[in-house]
Amino acid sequence: MSPVPSAIDPGIVVLSSSLQLLHVNHQAISLLKQVQDTTAQADADLNLTAPLHAHGLDIIMAMRERLVSHDFTPFHCYRAVGRPAQRILLKGFGLPDQRGFHHSRIVMLLVPQSGQEHPRR
Repeated sequence: MSPVPSAIDPGIVVLSSSLQLLHVNHQAISLLKQVQDTTAQADADLNLTAPLHAHGLDIIMAMRERLVSHDFTPFHCYRAVGRPAQRILLKGFGLPDQRGFHHSRIVMLLVPQSGQEHPRR
């Protein structure tokens, strides 16, 4: 029996420290298509990750600071994207690696939000 993602399952995106797309699940693709203003092809990495870019940059800045101070503990940051009717909460997790910045990763969970909810910080 193959699991089928439901409308409330989170999307999962894994990015490198240079914001290169390493993994994306089908739910994330579906959610990202909902917030896109333009019609982009699902396999175009740059278009697909555009809503994630600013949040990824914030996580990278925090990760660089942590690596300089030898703090390798994972951390998280939240951000909401999209229009109020199609808002998605981005739960971004910075995973600093002791081997250095290029081995560090960013994992984002994309959670659909109703128009009534606000992201927790």
